[in-house]
Amino acid sequence: MDVVSFNNTNQALLFNIYVGNLPLDNISDSDINVSKTITRLTSPLAVTIAVLLVFLFSPMILIGNSLVLVAMYRFKRLRTPSNYLVMSLATSDLGIGMFMPIGMYLELGGANGIPNIKVCLFSYGVAIALCCVSVLVMVAIAVDRFMSLARPLRYNNLITHSAIERYIVVFWAYSSLVGFSPLFYSIFKDVHRGHTEDCSFGGLVAKPVQLFMFCAVYGPSALVLLVCYGYIYFVARGHARAISTERHSIPRSHESGSSASVHPRYGLALAITAGMFLGLWLPFQVS
Repeated sequence: MDVVSFNNTNQALLFNIYVGNLPLDNISDSDINVSKTITRLTSPLAVTIAVLLVFLFSPMILIGNSLVLVAMYRFKRLRTPSNYLVMSLATSDLGIGMFMPIGMYLELGGANGIPNIKVCLFSYGVAIALCCVSVLVMVAIAVDRFMSLARPLRYNNLITHSAIERYIVVFWAYSSLVGFSPLFYSIFKDVHRGHTEDCSFGGLVAKPVQLFMFCAVYGPSALVLLVCYGYIYFVARGHARAISTERHSIPRSHESGSSASVHPRYGLALAITAGMFLGLWLPFQVS
């Protein structure tokens, strides 16, 4: 759970900077397209904070997820079906960590030398696809824990290496389709621009596409994650109460107090995981 909570933080950081619409008074029509896409991070303090956060989190993401992948590669005992999901999550997060400096450069107006809008959209498509994979895999981990409690006798038959590998392939393929939807939309709408003055995400990705990505990934994922972790919490609370009741019925019950605090700690971990997932991704979705 701690690994998932940490990944929620570093994944959402990449796209939490959005574009604001500035007043267009005293600006000619020829300048409107450029003015609409001026990035919100115009103050030196905001830019400095963004740069420091990116260069602080990017090495942490790269080192942490690299260690996870190396451990999975070296120790075969760790290659369980559930840990295959962790490997896929680490791989997508590793890609996000690599893209964070590039995304910051594009978001802060680094459009010099970029010949076409589609180059920017392709770059963002890669980042969106990686983020979508991370979101879907985090939900898959929640479903995996849900299945271990809801179907304990059938769990080993349902969650196998081949099944998880198929799910991971589907996640990456689906995420690629969603991630490159802004580029597909631009091509379909026949949007032609030469040299672009700005590569910010909010200025390039149309609102219908942003709504589509919300409905295709984040909305259903958040709902499934809340249902799974809610079920896990109630099951864990029931087990903790049953254990506590059983221990109280035994004369030697001086250690019963330790079991009473099991489900609050478990509930806190679940609340932190779900809360960070919703809290860190929601600002990006509603901006």
